Amino acid sequence: MEFLKEQLGDLPVINKQFSQITSQNSALIIVDMLNGFCNMGALQSPHNDSLKEPIAKLVSQFKGPILSVQDSHSESDDEFEAFPPHCLADSHESQLVEPIKSQIESHHDSEVLPKATLSPFFGASGYTQWLSQIWEKGVTDIYIVGNCTDLCVYQTAMGTKLWMSEQSKKADINVIVDMVNTYDLPKDQTPKGAIPHPREVFHNVFLHHLALNGIKLIKLE
Repeated sequence: MEFLKEQLGDLPVINKQFSQITSQNSALIIVDMLNGFCNMGALQSPHNDSLKEPIAKLVSQFKGPILSVQDSHSESDDEFEAFPPHCLADSHESQLVEPIKSQIESHHDSEVLPKATLSPFFGASGYTQWLSQIWEKGVTDIYIVGNCTDLCVYQTAMGTKLWMSEQSKKADINVIVDMVNTYDLPKDQTPKGAIPHPREVFHNVFLHHLALNGIKLIKLE
């Protein structure tokens, strides 16, 4: 981590109050906060599970539209060539983790979007339509939370940034750094045939890359 800090410097994080991001002009995208990434299955991680309480609190106070994009796989999905089977459609793994699930269900303007890949732009239906709808409602800030920083969060944030640019729509894409995380698989604990995934390295490098591409990094005070 000292090498990363030496090479990259500090992340350009913007501090904001909780109340500053919950207006009607803000939208929230929750990425893969599912049982299969939090508390059960081959890809569960305590680092992902630790996000559920702060995200649920945010949802409970959020005034704008909310979308939960979430893995819902079939047994033949290509993703299982890279990762163990997880979050099969209609399984308990593919369900939103509590207490986020209850908060989403009681929110006045929330939707759920199943996806079969790392990105809601592929293997899903309706994501760009939702983006167009919130734009028409006057949304100027999109906030992204969930897991994993370097996988589905990254794909969602970058894809949304590029789509907004292509459509000439002006909206800030924000990642809340204290509400995203990724799993940890250090080199000395990696099973034979698998690829190491040191959490702090990937988490920080991908946050840096998001900032490099004009996505704002937000920390809530």
